[in-house]
Amino acid sequence: KAVLERLEADPDYYCLYRFDRWGHGCAAFKRKESLRKGLSTIVHTRNESKKIKDCLLSLQSISSEIIVIDMCSTDDTYQQVMALHTEEVPIRWVPHVPTQGVDQARNFGLSQVHYDWTLVLDADERLNETSIQILKQLKVINANKNAQNPITTGYWIARQNIFFGAPAKNLFPDYQLRFFASYAVQWPAGIHHYPQLQGPSEQLPLQAHLVHYSYDTVADFVQRQLHYAEVFWPSGQDPKALQALIPELRRQYEYQASELHRQLKQRSTDDHSW
Repeated sequence: KAVLERLEADPDYYCLYRFDRWGHGCAAFKRKESLRKGLSTIVHTRNESKKIKDCLLSLQSISSEIIVIDMCSTDDTYQQVMALHTEEVPIRWVPHVPTQGVDQARNFGLSQVHYDWTLVLDADERLNETSIQILKQLKVINANKNAQNPITTGYWIARQNIFFGAPAKNLFPDYQLRFFASYAVQWPAGIHHYPQLQGPSEQLPLQAHLVHYSYDTVADFVQRQLHYAEVFWPSGQDPKALQALIPELRRQYEYQASELHRQLKQRSTDDHSW
């Protein structure tokens, strides 16, 4: 415990991962590298070959480097990514053992950066043109600051979520902390938690936002929720207890899925009153 507390307090080390329960646990730390002026962009992915190209294209004009953290893709994501590699904006493909949540992969990516500011995107997200221009301006402004003690440490960026091919208006602006001084942020272990930021933050204007292509079909949505259910099933609880619930869960799923299909035919996707 004493070593853990010392490393957490040491500004020369970054915590990659921490897990503790019932008085036992583990943690992994990495010594921070000296950082150059510029912007490292992190994209984590798993089998996103259809979407990652547009994501990377939206990042090329502002990134000093792009780091792709891959969680064992089995499609042609690697070929799609490396086809965009250039000497001006190098892409580093970094394999990462799949974890229960993307946030651990993000932390691993944060430990790999070479530049003093970091931008984080999912493979199914991309920057709109306004956000690209604003981030270019911030990149120049921050280049003239001391990144170890900037006036603003992080920036929240609005996100427009696309469900079934149309914007989900009731979810906007859905602000996400994605642009920040390197080593100033850490994600708690899990799935899509808000990160912990050291220092003050600001919001970018709504016109500058991410576009998030969340779910293309109802089947995509259901499959993702099933994955989250597996991840969040209480650790240590007998999975056999779930078996008794399966018939009722299946009955409810079949009813709600048929209702969802019916509603989609009758209403626009931004009407979520149902």
